[in-house]
Amino acid sequence: MREGASMGWRTMVGKRQEANAPDPDAKWVSQARQGDVRACESLFLKYRATTFRLALRFVENADDAEEIVTDVFVRAFRSLSSFRGDCLFSTWLHRITVNAALNVKSRRPADTASLDDPTTHAAALVGNPQAMIEELERRRTVRRAVRELSPKLRAVVVLHYFEGWTCEQIADVLNISVGTVWSRLNAAKAKLAQRLRGELFD
Repeated sequence: MREGASMGWRTMVGKRQEANAPDPDAKWVSQARQGDVRACESLFLKYRATTFRLALRFVENADDAEEIVTDVFVRAFRSLSSFRGDCLFSTWLHRITVNAALNVKSRRPADTASLDDPTTHAAALVGNPQAMIEELERRRTVRRAVRELSPKLRAVVVLHYFEGWTCEQIADVLNISVGTVWSRLNAAKAKLAQRLRGELFD
């Protein structure tokens, strides 16, 4: 079987498995559809933190991310009647979050630690200020290069490399094939390599 056909088959199988899998949020979703405020609150409390973190990966500003969280849940609760259940509620919510984040142009300076917290590897750099400065500058350069990718390429890079999602998970959330995810990742890596080669190795 050709690689492209194999990837397409895996995507269809993955979506079919997700559609057949019991949704842990099904009861709350059903109640929320009927106007149950407590069910809406339960869904909000369960996914608020993950929605905020995902939005922050894209907009790199806490205030903008908070606005996106509010917008996402307002859209989700207003659109529950259109949620067909052919994917998990969490997948559907993540799809709304990514689309909302990509449509937001940050109006404020980016938070310097939003994409990759510089304290993550701080212990290894203690006692070597020059190495820490170089590491922080490298990360700043990478973040800037990622921000300059097109929305479609930036989405797969953020979800795969920063959030650690599999290509199958990304395909489900973005509603594209696994092959398309791979294609966009390869295109993004090529663009980033070209850009970073000039900035990091001049």
